[in-house]
Amino acid sequence: MEYDFNKEGYYLRIDEKSNTIDSLDKLLYFLQHVDVDNVFYWKWAMIALHNCFYSSMILCLIGANPQNIITNKKQHTDDKAKILSFYDALKRVQNPTYMNLYDNSKCLAIEHNQYNSIEHLNDLIRNQFMHYKPALISYGIGGFLEIINDVLPMTRFLLTMSGNIRLNEEEVTHINNTIDEVDRITKKIIDDYRIK
Repeated sequence: MEYDFNKEGYYLRIDEKSNTIDSLDKLLYFLQHVDVDNVFYWKWAMIALHNCFYSSMILCLIGANPQNIITNKKQHTDDKAKILSFYDALKRVQNPTYMNLYDNSKCLAIEHNQYNSIEHLNDLIRNQFMHYKPALISYGIGGFLEIINDVLPMTRFLLTMSGNIRLNEEEVTHINNTIDEVDRITKKIIDDYRIK
């Protein structure tokens, strides 16, 4: 069998914006199928949420200069440069020094309950799923829903209201419609399970 390496569609082309939007789309997809197909879709939904939020922070901070998201610039050559950690990015999206890239830029304001949800999402859920240590773990669906409801508005703000990400009208509409649909699904799940 021969492959046409020049054929359109042979390569996966991805950038920080398409990666972020894809993660948001995957969050919606997994939530749409969580009860019907597989309870393990909760795991993938939470990983997608984490990736979407982290990617949104990076996208906000990068502006027009990829060096904005590189740590230890002086110590690393381009091939050894490291991207900001999750928590370093979180600190920076709250700091005008890093967020004021344009005249209309706005920093992310995080409430205490939202910060708790961020910590749980990163430290207890995403890291456990991605760097699995053998154990029997139970996660409450209500906790997942609370985290989604706390983190998604911050993601919407970063993507569509921070003023740091250049999106066309179609992208803004897609992001808002996807987040609205995730909200609708989480409310339905809460109603179905009577989680209060």
